Amino acid sequence: MADKTLIEGAQRLANASSQFVDYGGAIARGLDKNQEESRVRNADAKVRVKELNRRVQSNYDKLDGNVDFTGLKGQQLADTKDAAAGYVREYHEAADENARINDPMSPASKDAQNRMNDAQQKIVAMKNGLDTYADKMKMYNGARDSYSGAGGNEEALTQGNYIFGIDDEPAKFEFDENGNLGFGGESGVSNIIDYSMPLSRANDDALIIPSVLSKIQGQQVPLDEGARAAYQQETMTMLLKNGVMESFLGGDFKDDVMQGLFDGIEYDPSNKTAMAEAMQARIMNEYERAAVRGVDTKRQEERAQEAKKKPTDQETKQNRSWITAATQISELTALKEVNAPNGNSVAIVPAGVNVEVGYGIGGDGKLGKPLPPEAATEPGMIIRTRYEINEDGMEAPFLEWVPLNEGLLLTKKF
Repeated sequence: MADKTLIEGAQRLANASSQFVDYGGAIARGLDKNQEESRVRNADAKVRVKELNRRVQSNYDKLDGNVDFTGLKGQQLADTKDAAAGYVREYHEAADENARINDPMSPASKDAQNRMNDAQQKIVAMKNGLDTYADKMKMYNGARDSYSGAGGNEEALTQGNYIFGIDDEPAKFEFDENGNLGFGGESGVSNIIDYSMPLSRANDDALIIPSVLSKIQGQQVPLDEGARAAYQQETMTMLLKNGVMESFLGGDFKDDVMQGLFDGIEYDPSNKTAMAEAMQARIMNEYERAAVRGVDTKRQEERAQEAKKKPTDQETKQNRSWITAATQISELTALKEVNAPNGNSVAIVPAGVNVEVGYGIGGDGKLGKPLPPEAATEPGMIIRTRYEINEDGMEAPFLEWVPLNEGLLLTKKF
């Protein structure tokens, strides 16, 4: 049986234990709980920071900010680097702001994205401007010796010399609010992309006209309607090519054919159709004259061949009489019509005698060699070389004036 004293002591100990507060344990347990919450908060914060950094880096990765500074130096290089750094800074500031916004569809996020896009477009415009400047500088320097003296070329040449530094140092770069490369000053341009290169001489096209003239004359036949229409179409196509009319009117070519061909035709960029038609008419007139020269050359060659034929004794006597009679008539003071040995009626014209109007095809004198406008200084002969169809569709004699000796050869009987 337990001692009564022990039982009472145990009871008191038990009662005391139920009222005990373990402050140290409670503090320890509270610290553990706070540490756990802090650890969770820190872990969450690390996740949020990592996600924020990821979004920032993702936005940065979208930026194409690689500007090529190759070939730039001096003030142009400094101006370009300053502008490029400014555009990159604008992009990064907007990208950082956008990354901190959790809702990509919010107005604030969309505004930040728009500012990122604007900054990117400025960098793209800068790149395009620098590439265009490099390309146009190379083209300008490489073609300067071939630039035309055409009207309207002065401004482009003045601008080019200023922008590309032909006469001095290259002009200072200026980038506008959209990143476009421009140049200030009276000779500058607001955007290098808008600068138009000067017109060059139309060298290849200038060779076409004399080449065709030589071809037409060498054919030794009149221009028929088919050939005339083809040449008209080819000529207009050539004239309407970029810069051809301007180059022709600018006097770029001083050869015998082009010299003075278009004198009096005014450069009028507001009415290129009329300008082209006027120039075409000049060219076609030269083609017509070339055809006439070719026909004349052929006729002279044929005459020379006829003159080489050896006459019989009877023909020689007849021809000698004709030469004597014609020579005597040519010493008179008035024109006289007679029959030649070849059967044609001819007119012998003494020197100093005016030829009457009416000698020519169908009496209008439009075809064949022009009759002397004034009295010839040597005796001549008006002869019929052939028949042609006139404007009325009638067969008319082709009459022309030739020197007396040539006429005697052509009218002999062979």
